[in-house]
Amino acid sequence: MSYSVKVNGKEHAVSLRQVAPGRFVASAFGKEWPLAVVRQADGTLSIAAGDDRFDAQIDPFEHGAFVDLGVTKIFVEALTLREAQKRKLQEASAGGAGDWQVRSPMPGKVVSVLVAEGAVVKKGQGLVVIEAMKMENELRAPDAGIIKEIQVKPGQTVVASAVLLAASSK
Repeated sequence: MSYSVKVNGKEHAVSLRQVAPGRFVASAFGKEWPLAVVRQADGTLSIAAGDDRFDAQIDPFEHGAFVDLGVTKIFVEALTLREAQKRKLQEASAGGAGDWQVRSPMPGKVVSVLVAEGAVVKKGQGLVVIEAMKMENELRAPDAGIIKEIQVKPGQTVVASAVLLAASSK
């Protein structure tokens, strides 16, 4: 099955095919990797990907999970290609031409809002900081624009995909 997978907010096309119990082939970036996955008694997944081996603690929620690899923690959101296309169409129809929103890529707590309504922002400028699993993630402007509406406050808890702010292109 093919998925649109976001890892820490960056989107990738990934295909996963089960070839036997606990055995998969993952395809991404024009390459394939054989995977062997074993669930341990404590819930940890032991994963062998070619010559690489690692253990992962996974804390799932709707469409995604926090993955603790010991040395690093990542947020992964996986949607089928149909679900991803539906979401993109919904987001595109949410506003007029040039309008955009910043959504929370994961559930967490708003640490700070770095802009005010009416502010002119540059593409890549920091807008909101979200804390999840004791990691702070600065969400940046996908385009230049003017902030129309801020829908969150510091200390507020948000769910994955919650709209944090809306803007219009300059």
